Amino acid sequence: MTELHRYTSPVGQIDRREVYRYLGCGRNQPDPRTVELAESLCKQVEALPLEAVWCRLPLADGYDFGLGKAGRSLTANLTGCRETFLFAATLGLAADRLIRREEALSEARGVIADAVASAGVEAGCNRLCAHLSEIAGAGKYLRPRFSPGYGDFPITVQQPLLDLLSARKLLGLTLTDSLLMLPTKSVSAIVGISPTPSGCRRGCEGCESLDCPYRI
Repeated sequence: MTELHRYTSPVGQIDRREVYRYLGCGRNQPDPRTVELAESLCKQVEALPLEAVWCRLPLADGYDFGLGKAGRSLTANLTGCRETFLFAATLGLAADRLIRREEALSEARGVIADAVASAGVEAGCNRLCAHLSEIAGAGKYLRPRFSPGYGDFPITVQQPLLDLLSARKLLGLTLTDSLLMLPTKSVSAIVGISPTPSGCRRGCEGCESLDCPYRI
């Protein structure tokens, strides 16, 4: 039986550049009113708790977790790893309520709130991965986290991954018919544990989706 662990911690510092990337600003600085609202919303989201459940598993040959084959992109990410962390994390309904509140005021405010919450769950996951890095132990290094739907890792893995983590029971996470997670600001991921520092590229640099609107 898979041993599951709980994690709860405030989101912590949000990278404002990530907020502006989600807003599609690219390398341009947004207007002062956007910056002011984003700053106010960041402070609210930074105080929200990120709740997560995680497990540590040995990595079988072929990178099959009982979830389906990994595909080329994840296989490259995990090359050299013999263990992995699997996790699901969420900002819960509080982030969704914040977005709806801002949407009720104006469409533009809703868009900014959504961007802040997206950057917030990323910041929370970064903090979680720092925690997992400590748990991995000396001489172990974490690879960049890899989520279903990224590269050629199929989004259909989402449900068995959440089932493995008992994410519905422990976090209240469910999937829509199109396999999007609810609450919306939630993440599931696989993180390789390597005996050597990662040579994998992170974020946009490592993504093959050249038509992504958030790419920089």
